[in-house]
Parts: sequence; C-alpha cells; structure tokens
Amino acid sequence: MADTINLQEYFETPLSRRSALRQLGALAGVSLALNACNTPPSTNPVQGPTASGPGSIDSIKHIVFACQENRTFDNYFGYYPKAGKFGVPAGYTQPDGKGGTVTPYHFRLHDTSDIHHDWQTIHREWNNGKMDGFFTADGKSSLGYYNGSDIPYYYALADSFTLCGNYFCYQLGPTLPNRIALWTGTTGGFTRNHRIPRGILTWPTIIDLLDDHNISWKCYNLGTGMGSTPEVEFINALPFFKRWFKDKRLYYRETDYYNDLKEGSL
Repeated sequence: MADTINLQEYFETPLSRRSALRQLGALAGVSLALNACNTPPSTNPVQGPTASGPGSIDSIKHIVFACQENRTFDNYFGYYPKAGKFGVPAGYTQPDGKGGTVTPYHFRLHDTSDIHHDWQTIHREWNNGKMDGFFTADGKSSLGYYNGSDIPYYYALADSFTLCGNYFCYQLGPTLPNRIALWTGTTGGFTRNHRIPRGILTWPTIIDLLDDHNISWKCYNLGTGMGSTPEVEFINALPFFKRWFKDKRLYYRETDYYNDLKEGSL
C-alpha cells in the first residue's frame, strides 16, 4: 500500500515538477491499492481503453476529479452485492423515537427530497457515535436507497474500477466547510454555509502546489458557472482564497468541459 502523504510537507519542502507528479499520483493511487486485488471480475464492465501493458505515473496525462454531494454510500451502494462489510447489515433498523424501529426502503424516484445536512442535524444522526439518530433527526428519506437497476452507470463503474467504502466527508456538516477542506485539508473553523466575501482566505491549497510546480489545471463549474446561483458559490470554494479569486482558470463552465473533452484539450 502507498505511504501516507503529508500535505504540510508539500508546502514546506521544495519539489521538482516530476516529484510533485509522483506524489500526486501516490495520493490518487492509495484507494486503488485497497480493493483492486480482491474484487471479482466484472459482469457488466464499463468500456474503457484497451490495456497496453505496464505503465507508470509518467504515463498519466490528466487527472479529472469530479465531486458530487448529498448522497451517502448506503444511499447508492448499501445493497451493492460486492459492498461486503461496508454495506447495510442484514436486519438493520433505526429507532423511530416511539419505542419502535424503521427499516431501510427502496426509493422509487430518482428525484427525492434533499435531506438536511447541517451541523446540528448530522450530529443528532451521529449521536456521539451510536449512529441511531437518522430517522428521528431527518425522517424516512434518510433510510432510502437505490440499487443497480436504478443507477446502472454507477454500479458498472463500481464493477470495473475501485469503490472506496470506508471514505467520508471531512466534516459532519454542510457544503462550504467540506468544499474548503477538499482543496486545503482543513475547514478553517467553518461549520456553516457562511456568506463570506471572495479573496479573504489565505492558507495554502492543493492548487498552490500544482501552480508552484508548473502542473496545469482548470476548474469547471456546474451549469453556467460561478455566480449563476448562490449554490454554485459553495461548490467551488477556491474564489474565497486571496491568491486565486481573480484567476480566470477558476471560472470555466460546464460547456467548456465538454468542448475540451471533444477537442482533446483538457
């Protein structure tokens, strides 16, 4: 298994561009080492490029990192046949707050209500590690799940590649703190979706590492891009950082992503 990468050392130790690429590759490869050796062959693989023999970190041209939110592992993969110990246990229930219990149920619709994921609600669900407050804190929707017939694309990805079961958001809290942590490894003390001005945060981000070692990057934003809706402001947290909020590379749109894919110019 790959060694743990100390991100603080990234910002304190001079690295060559080649070394930076290797360490970034190690970060990406940590999860690949966990389950790849014990995953059964796929029965419904996603079609990908034909293998061309052993490669190396130097063979990687692009890393595309897509981040979604407001879905749990159990919501998508709790009943995935290969989930093993990470899946929903047989006979699993949650207290209903009235002396009874409730069981998980199969969602019939793709478009379901957005369950609460603020600091207070999630900590009531967690309940100091008892993990028994989901129904009482957030209602029946918190126990809904999908299966492979509902989301075949995701299940095909899981069949063909690595699925990380023991992986969690940085904070039991809402979007903004977790998006800041995504780029920096810390929430900076934020616990809510604060309305903060652009260009006020100053601690290092992963983008500092990329830029300082001449590794190109772009940020593609949902829909029509930054500023189109209040929600989009939280999805890309980099404009809150002083070094980056005026950088045009933060503000590519979704259409730019598809055009770059088509033209091979990511």
